Amino acid sequence: MSALAVHHLDGPAKADLFTRVAAVLRPGGRFVLGDVVVPDDPRDARTPTNAAHDKPSGAREQIGWLHAAGFRARIAWQRHDLVVLAADLP
Repeated sequence: MSALAVHHLDGPAKADLFTRVAAVLRPGGRFVLGDVVVPDDPRDARTPTNAAHDKPSGAREQIGWLHAAGFRARIAWQRHDLVVLAADLP
């Protein structure tokens, strides 16, 4: 589980992290990510971020990286620019 940490990584580092998590998670395991994302609608950006430290990505983009790492991933919950992704390893 990760909460409010992964948004500090850029896109390639997120993809790498998801691959490394998949490599150590047992089959049938779940990775849960709760974080700030770039919302589809810019009006939904509510959480203050700092460009020097924060590098949020879109939820769907992160689901793509999770799928590429071997997960079955979905948005479990989303409100404005906060999201919980559930990623299961087959």
